[in-house]
Amino acid sequence: MGDCIAEAHDAHAAIRSYDKALTLYPDYVEAFVRKGKALAGLNEITASLSALNQAVAIAPTDFTARFTLGQVLEKFAYYEEALDAYRQADGLNPQSRTLLKRLIALCEELDEEDEANLYRIRLRKLREQTG
Repeated sequence: MGDCIAEAHDAHAAIRSYDKALTLYPDYVEAFVRKGKALAGLNEITASLSALNQAVAIAPTDFTARFTLGQVLEKFAYYEEALDAYRQADGLNPQSRTLLKRLIALCEELDEEDEANLYRIRLRKLREQTG
Protein backbone atom coordinates (compact mmCIF):
# COMPACT_ATOMS: atom_id res chain seq x y z
CA MET A 1 0.00 0.00 0.00
CA GLY A 2 2.79 2.44 0.86
CA ASP A 3 4.29 1.88 -2.58
CA CYS A 4 1.04 2.84 -4.29
CA ILE A 5 0.81 5.97 -2.17
CA ALA A 6 4.44 6.82 -2.89
CA GLU A 7 3.79 6.42 -6.61
CA ALA A 8 0.85 8.82 -6.22
CA HIS A 9 3.40 11.33 -4.84
CA ASP A 10 2.02 11.52 -1.30
CA ALA A 11 5.17 10.83 0.68
CA HIS A 12 3.60 11.63 4.04
CA ALA A 13 0.81 9.09 3.49
CA ALA A 14 3.35 6.54 2.27
CA ILE A 15 5.44 7.04 5.40
CA ARG A 16 2.36 6.52 7.59
CA SER A 17 1.66 3.32 5.68
CA TYR A 18 5.23 2.08 6.18
CA ASP A 19 4.97 2.92 9.88
CA LYS A 20 1.79 0.82 10.15
CA ALA A 21 3.55 -2.06 8.41
CA LEU A 22 6.49 -1.73 10.79
CA THR A 23 4.15 -1.78 13.79
CA LEU A 24 2.88 -5.15 12.60
CA TYR A 25 6.22 -6.44 11.31
CA PRO A 26 9.06 -4.64 13.12
CA ASP A 27 11.77 -6.45 11.14
CA TYR A 28 10.31 -5.67 7.70
CA VAL A 29 13.47 -4.49 5.97
CA GLU A 30 11.79 -3.38 2.76
CA ALA A 31 9.43 -1.09 4.70
CA PHE A 32 12.41 0.56 6.41
CA VAL A 33 14.15 1.01 3.05
CA ARG A 34 11.10 2.50 1.35
CA LYS A 35 10.40 4.71 4.35
CA GLY A 36 13.99 5.92 4.19
CA LYS A 37 13.63 6.74 0.50
CA ALA A 38 10.36 8.59 1.10
CA LEU A 39 11.89 10.59 3.95
CA ALA A 40 14.89 11.45 1.77
CA GLY A 41 12.48 12.75 -0.85
CA LEU A 42 11.17 15.13 1.82
CA ASN A 43 14.76 16.14 2.67
CA GLU A 44 14.42 14.66 6.15
CA ILE A 45 17.99 13.41 6.29
CA THR A 46 18.14 12.36 9.95
CA ALA A 47 14.92 10.35 9.84
CA SER A 48 15.84 8.90 6.46
CA LEU A 49 19.24 7.72 7.63
CA SER A 50 17.71 6.35 10.82
CA ALA A 51 15.28 4.19 8.83
CA LEU A 52 17.98 3.00 6.44
CA ASN A 53 20.42 2.23 9.24
CA GLN A 54 17.68 0.19 10.93
CA ALA A 55 17.24 -1.77 7.70
CA VAL A 56 20.98 -2.45 7.55
CA ALA A 57 21.05 -3.44 11.23
CA ILE A 58 18.24 -5.94 10.69
CA ALA A 59 19.65 -7.34 7.45
CA PRO A 60 23.37 -6.55 7.06
CA THR A 61 23.55 -8.60 3.86
CA ASP A 62 20.61 -6.90 2.14
CA PHE A 63 21.96 -5.30 -1.03
CA THR A 64 19.04 -2.93 -1.49
CA ALA A 65 19.32 -1.55 2.04
CA ARG A 66 23.03 -0.80 1.65
CA PHE A 67 22.66 0.56 -1.88
CA THR A 68 19.79 2.83 -0.88
CA LEU A 69 21.76 4.03 2.13
CA GLY A 70 24.55 4.99 -0.29
CA GLN A 71 22.12 6.81 -2.56
CA VAL A 72 20.70 8.86 0.30
CA LEU A 73 24.13 9.68 1.69
CA GLU A 74 25.24 10.75 -1.77
CA LYS A 75 22.11 12.87 -2.27
CA PHE A 76 22.93 14.83 0.87
CA ALA A 77 26.62 15.19 -0.09
CA TYR A 78 28.01 12.74 2.47
CA TYR A 79 30.29 11.42 -0.24
CA GLU A 80 32.83 9.48 1.84
CA GLU A 81 30.06 7.74 3.77
CA ALA A 82 28.17 7.06 0.54
CA LEU A 83 31.27 5.51 -0.99
CA ASP A 84 31.63 3.24 2.03
CA ALA A 85 27.98 2.14 1.78
CA TYR A 86 28.40 1.51 -1.96
CA ARG A 87 31.55 -0.52 -1.36
CA GLN A 88 29.68 -2.68 1.13
CA ALA A 89 26.82 -3.11 -1.35
CA ASP A 90 29.38 -4.07 -4.00
CA GLY A 91 30.57 -6.87 -1.75
CA LEU A 92 27.01 -8.19 -1.71
CA ASN A 93 26.27 -7.84 -5.42
CA PRO A 94 29.37 -7.29 -7.57
CA GLN A 95 27.29 -7.78 -10.74
CA SER A 96 25.20 -4.61 -10.33
CA ARG A 97 25.85 -2.28 -13.25
CA THR A 98 23.88 0.50 -11.61
CA LEU A 99 26.05 0.28 -8.51
CA LEU A 100 29.26 0.22 -10.53
CA LYS A 101 28.16 3.39 -12.34
CA ARG A 102 27.51 5.10 -8.99
CA LEU A 103 30.88 3.92 -7.67
CA ILE A 104 32.64 5.32 -10.74
CA ALA A 105 30.88 8.68 -10.48
CA LEU A 106 31.51 9.00 -6.76
CA CYS A 107 35.16 7.99 -7.04
CA GLU A 108 35.58 10.64 -9.74
CA GLU A 109 33.90 13.20 -7.46
CA LEU A 110 36.35 12.31 -4.68
CA ASP A 111 39.39 12.23 -7.00
CA GLU A 112 39.82 8.50 -6.42
CA GLU A 113 40.77 7.91 -10.04
CA ASP A 114 42.59 4.60 -9.50
CA GLU A 115 39.57 3.11 -7.78
CA ALA A 116 37.26 4.55 -10.45
CA ASN A 117 39.36 2.83 -13.12
CA LEU A 118 38.99 -0.52 -11.35
CA TYR A 119 35.21 -0.12 -11.39
CA ARG A 120 35.32 0.93 -15.07
CA ILE A 121 37.20 -2.27 -15.93
CA ARG A 122 34.67 -4.37 -14.04
CA LEU A 123 31.76 -2.61 -15.71
CA ARG A 124 33.31 -3.11 -19.14
CA LYS A 125 33.80 -6.83 -18.43
CA LEU A 126 30.19 -7.16 -17.29
CA ARG A 127 28.99 -5.50 -20.48
CA GLU A 128 31.14 -7.82 -22.58
CA GLN A 129 29.81 -10.89 -20.76
CA THR A 130 26.16 -9.98 -21.07
CA GLY A 131 26.20 -8.06 -24.32
